[in-house]
Amino acid sequence: MTLVTAKASMRADSTIQKQYLTQLQTIGRSFSRPFRQQYVQNYSLPESKFLAKIDSARALLDGVLNQYRSQLDAAFVQQQEAEIHYYFDRLLADYPTNYAIYTGHTYPSHPLITKRLEKNLPDFNRIDLLANSDFTDYVRAFFSFQIDHELNKPSYNNTDNQELQAVWKLIPNYVTNPTCREFWYYNYLVNHIENK
Repeated sequence: MTLVTAKASMRADSTIQKQYLTQLQTIGRSFSRPFRQQYVQNYSLPESKFLAKIDSARALLDGVLNQYRSQLDAAFVQQQEAEIHYYFDRLLADYPTNYAIYTGHTYPSHPLITKRLEKNLPDFNRIDLLANSDFTDYVRAFFSFQIDHELNKPSYNNTDNQELQAVWKLIPNYVTNPTCREFWYYNYLVNHIENK
């Protein structure tokens, strides 16, 4: 391939990527705006209906990616797959806590969502995902729910820094890779210091 051909190919890739991102953004807004406007109603839905709503929106964004997949760089496609996946799984991870808050039910079992989120556990040990903000937002949402359950244990009564203690106890249960584990310890410690 000549330099001129390579530059033309890069411009074409850039144009296709812009088209893809524009379409993705348009479809994304058609979900996110109404979802935020009806936040309480959405998180008050029964588990199966909430899951269906999320999966329907996820399918729309996956559809846009699939439409452009063959024309986009493979690494970019992988990045987009991860961003879409973890964006929607973060909403799922937020569901149990929000459902309890908005319905007044205390943490009922959510087997469908729990099973779906368990599939992500191996990714907690992938260093390459630590730079993906959708992934780290997802992990924080996952730990937030776990922290809520952990703090119900009597051992945390009358102790200081309960949330930090709880997450530091939980991290090694889910994160075995030393680099990833240190990332999360540091992340939660900095957050604790800055928000104290």
